Amino acid sequence: MNGLRLACNLYGTTFSGVADNLGVNRANISIWNKSGIIPEKRIHELKMMFPEFANEDFSKELSEDEIIEIKKSHLCRLAKEHGFEIEIKKL
Repeated sequence: MNGLRLACNLYGTTFSGVADNLGVNRANISIWNKSGIIPEKRIHELKMMFPEFANEDFSKELSEDEIIEIKKSHLCRLAKEHGFEIEIKKL
């Protein structure tokens, strides 16, 4: 799965929602998703929106292991925001 698509899925948003937050046309987001080429300025903004992702994650196909690690980080961050401390151990 592409990192930009995973970010949208995890945060319950759409390419249109991301476009609105960044002040760009939705078509730009679709182009970034298909081409994997995202302007550096926009990668920084995406990182601010989706902190669990590394800069390079947005523009590449993620491996299953990378997806799992990002989802774990996301769950830990959400738990911490709600006053819980969790530790997810490797199997």
